[in-house]
Amino acid sequence: MNARWRNGDVILERHVFGDAVTIARPARVVASDDDRLVTWVVPGTDVAFPNERVPPYSGTFVRQWHAPGMLQLLRPGDPYALALLRGPDDRFTGWYVNLQEPLRATELGYDTRDNILDLWRPRNGDWRWKDEDELAQAVSRGAFTVDEAAAFHAAGARAMRELELPTGWEDWAPDPSWSAPSLPAGWERP
Repeated sequence: MNARWRNGDVILERHVFGDAVTIARPARVVASDDDRLVTWVVPGTDVAFPNERVPPYSGTFVRQWHAPGMLQLLRPGDPYALALLRGPDDRFTGWYVNLQEPLRATELGYDTRDNILDLWRPRNGDWRWKDEDELAQAVSRGAFTVDEAAAFHAAGARAMRELELPTGWEDWAPDPSWSAPSLPAGWERP
């Protein structure tokens, strides 16, 4: 991904839709090499979210990321990110696939675009689609075409085939000295 990033570095993950930043999330780098990027969203981090759940979007609001945080595994070229989620007791609960555009490197981290549709698989369960109704709304509003929606479903099917679970990261624990990073100045400018 980017060999210049080191364990503990703060990078910025942004989701850009059209000419607007809709999600901005600072994260700590856990591991980074040419094949993968692993990040941790520290509880208490200020994160920008879109005002609406379905595009087109009209702005963002900022709130703190909730405990216990989020570990993400990303690979260059993949149309998805894999998050390993934990419950309030900090125990691993399952895998969440965010369908999104492949990462584009930026000076502060990377940009992508959230494609609305997601997948969830509990630790002892099967894959389930999430947000299909929101994707249908986005298509009806003209934010995505029917062909794009079909491509998002195909990307999800690819993720279900390709992902090897468990990943080996399920019991990972963050460095307790990592503080919650702040949104950098200019995060909202695409």
